[in-house]
Amino acid sequence: MDIFLLFVILAIGIILLSKGADILVQGSSNLALSYGVPLLIISLIIVSLGTSLPELFVSALSSAQGEKDIALGNVVGSNVANILLVLGVAALIRPVRMKDPLANREILILGLVTSVMLFFIVYDVFPVWVGALFIIGYAFYIISLLRIARNERIKAKLESEAIEEIEEIGVKKERPLISWIKVIAGFAGVLIGSEALIYSAVGIALFFSVPSGIIALSLVAIGTSLPELATCVVASLRGSDAVSIGTIIGSNNFNILIVLGVAVMIAPISTGAGMLTGGLFALLSFFGLAVLQKYGVINRISGIVMLAAYALYIAMAYGLKVWG
Repeated sequence: MDIFLLFVILAIGIILLSKGADILVQGSSNLALSYGVPLLIISLIIVSLGTSLPELFVSALSSAQGEKDIALGNVVGSNVANILLVLGVAALIRPVRMKDPLANREILILGLVTSVMLFFIVYDVFPVWVGALFIIGYAFYIISLLRIARNERIKAKLESEAIEEIEEIGVKKERPLISWIKVIAGFAGVLIGSEALIYSAVGIALFFSVPSGIIALSLVAIGTSLPELATCVVASLRGSDAVSIGTIIGSNNFNILIVLGVAVMIAPISTGAGMLTGGLFALLSFFGLAVLQKYGVINRISGIVMLAAYALYIAMAYGLKVWG
């Protein structure tokens, strides 16, 4: 394809990605305001699901085509990127506060599901029944969040806190239908923009003879995390910490329980020794997030450390040929 056209697609992708993320954050904030529930819960349930659709498509298709390493590697790599890369970048823009008590519960759940995933990586196989268990577990997880949302909505004090939190970032209340339209439009912009960006970036890299291994490791590996990255960058610029934290924790839980669960239900997944490195980094990333939660903030220094850790992860993955 003509290099000029590739740069045009790249520009369009960046515009769609940034604008889509902005509309998505606005829409999700308006939903929280309309229904009187904390923004963190909206991000955990709705925003994280939409931003994780690329991972679901990639892993399900890879599993159906017998590319089991890609199906599992996509989940592991995306979860590491979400914490170390996405939150690291968000923290560099503006320190991310983690003051919501609900975040403690969500981080513990993330630690549990990450540990279970690592156990089966060490066990060397994900049987079909594990996939079913993951999907059922996610259903119970969503039910528990909906119950919390209902309970907090009927408490006047908590409802006023939720409204105050959202109004702090300049969001005005509007009709729920308008908010849902914004959320859907935001998802569309983020997903289409991500596809355009990664397609054009790979094309440009190939045009300039960048090795395919480097392309797969960097552009393609980060590609499925672009929706989370764009959403969290916009949320950080808007001062909406709840969206950043909720999107990352919710997305990582969705990746393990639904994305990996669906892939395993399609076909059992056997794991190679190299995948253990990614699994360990995923667990270490969780521990880092849990420690930062105790301090209540991810500051810029922490963001730099997280990005350095992600660079180390990429270097080790490339050196050990984790992704085959």
